[in-house]
This record gives sequence, C-alpha cells and structure tokens, in this order.
Amino acid sequence: MILSVFGTNSAVFAATQRLISIITEAVIGDAQELYVVSRAQLRDHWHDIRSNPDKTFVLLSNAPSADLTDVFVETKLPVLVCHQDAEDILKYLILDCGFDLATALQNVSNTTVQSAHLTRCSRSLVLDSGRYATSILDLSREIMIFFGIPAEQQQLELVKAALGGEQGSRASFLDFILAQFPKWHSVKSFAGMLSDEDISLIEHVGQDYNFIGDERSQSTFYWPRRCFLDGDIPGHRLVGSKLLVGPARILSYGPYMHLPAGIWHGEMQIELAGCGTDTLALLDVFNGEILGAVSMRWPRNGSFAIDISFEVTESHKPLELRLQLLKGAIEGEVLLVGVRLTRAATPRQIGVRSDSASLAQ
Repeated sequence: MILSVFGTNSAVFAATQRLISIITEAVIGDAQELYVVSRAQLRDHWHDIRSNPDKTFVLLSNAPSADLTDVFVETKLPVLVCHQDAEDILKYLILDCGFDLATALQNVSNTTVQSAHLTRCSRSLVLDSGRYATSILDLSREIMIFFGIPAEQQQLELVKAALGGEQGSRASFLDFILAQFPKWHSVKSFAGMLSDEDISLIEHVGQDYNFIGDERSQSTFYWPRRCFLDGDIPGHRLVGSKLLVGPARILSYGPYMHLPAGIWHGEMQIELAGCGTDTLALLDVFNGEILGAVSMRWPRNGSFAIDISFEVTESHKPLELRLQLLKGAIEGEVLLVGVRLTRAATPRQIGVRSDSASLAQ
C-alpha cells in the first residue's frame, strides 16, 4: 500500500504526517516513510516498493518538484494534498522552522505552485484551513476511506485510543495542530521579530499565494518593491529610490519567486526624476535563461509602466526581474514601485502538456 502525502511546508503538512503515522500504527502496523522531492528520487525507491507489495509505504514531500507532481497527475495515484493560507505558512516557517523572511517567501511561492498542480489529479484530497473545525477522528476516518484503509468501528476504536481516547478524538484538526506547534498561531510572536513593513509584506504577498485549488485566483500576482533586491548592495532589499549616477549596472533584481506555468504579462511600475535624455535601460526575466527582455530610453520625469511578456514552462525555477542601466549616467533617479504579473494563457490553452511515462522509468 502506498500513502502519498504531499503539499506545502506548513504546520498542516507536519500535523498530517503525524496523523498518518498514528493511523498506520494503530490499524496497519509498521509503515516505512520515504521522503521524496523529485521523480528521480521516487524512481530510486520504486524497486523496493514493487518488491514489497504487502508493506505500507508513506511517500512524503513538502517541497515536491514539478516532474514529481506530473507523475501523480498523469498516473492518477491517490494523493493527500496539505496546504494552509500562505500567511500562516510564512508564520510557521519563520517561527517554527527559523527561516528568514526572503527564504520563507520563496519557499511559499514554490510549494504553493507545485501543490496547486496536484489538485488537478482526479484522486486528490485537500486538507487546508477549511478543515480546521473537523474533528480529528472524523478526519482520520475520511483519510482512511480515501486511501482504502479499513475504517469500520473496530479500526476507528483503535485510532480513537491512539488519539488519546474520547477527549483526544473529539479535538478539532486545528486543536491537533496547535498541540504540536503552539507558537505558529500566535500573531503576537512576530512582535519585535519583524518590522511593520515586513508584516505588511507577508500579508500582501500571502493573499496572492492562497490560490491552491482555485484556478481563478492564479491569474494575477503583485510583487511590491520590498520583494526586490538592491543591485548596488547585493543581498539587501530595495527600500527606496535609486540614484542612477554611476556606470552601467543592475539596479534591482529578484525576487526569486515562482509562478504557475503559462504565458505571463508583466508590468513594472516605476517613477523617474531628473533623468538625462540618453538614459538607456533594460528589463529582463531570468530563471537560468532569459525568458523575455525589453530595452527602453527613459523620459526625464514621471510615472511609467514597463511592459514585458514571457512564458513559464518550468515552474520550479525561481524568477528574477532584472532592471539594468545599459549606459552610465550622471544624473537622475528611479523608484521601483512594484511589479504586477497577469497570466494570459494557461498550459492547457497553449497546448503544453507533460509526457511522463510510468513510475518505474
């Protein structure tokens, strides 16, 4: 038996992993947990899985790659997809896992994009914040039925006992999560740890990445200035306007975020002041290769939008939008306000599909 539990790096995923362990120990017995990220890692384990048909394997991934999620979408293997609101994932990563904000944002964008792809699987069960009020015993029964684990009264009594008896089994899924991660749900825990601007950034970006299972909300993302990095001070976030005085160089870059596959239209909003007539600039989109680029001659002053189009086919690769000065300048400044990204076409609309073969290949 194979129980696949994939999703975002979240408190819901970690709590579900614990719940699956409780269920299997109570009803089935020993189960071997296998952590996988890529299709290649799954292939490495596949011989052992095929050679032990009577053994229970739990496949776990809180950072599945695109080629791994493709396998489950196309083979229709049942998969439990764990997700939380992006803001809650960010809190978990920062408070419980010790991530810095930039790394947490990048992690959320990647795992949300990949996990959302899994919901296209015809045999997926999503556990998210909408299940917080469900009793942990009812949720256990639903998971057991989903994976084909016997869920008659005898088995449920064993699970109930493993959950702590009558009282423990009546607890909600949220109570079960909080028992393991008491820091995660406390907004006050951020006091003194993050600035008001960073908390605002978490709330803003979080709204855009709450799209799992909802195709409509995957169409537009907005990355504000604080998502980007300063080209003159590598590793430091962009916090204000930049003087153009100096040689040709990268003015800003990042934010190394992820987008779902498709054709995208980007609009970088900028404000210019005191620019010379020969201020030449370039904006490109980069993920290891250039996906799109546009050059321009800047006006002297005013608010403007730089338009750029590109296609994302490898959603696991982080994206950079690099704003570059092509020619040295002796005056002027530029303020990057933010970047709005709108998906013009999905992979299905543009005829892109994956050709994954069997798991053993």
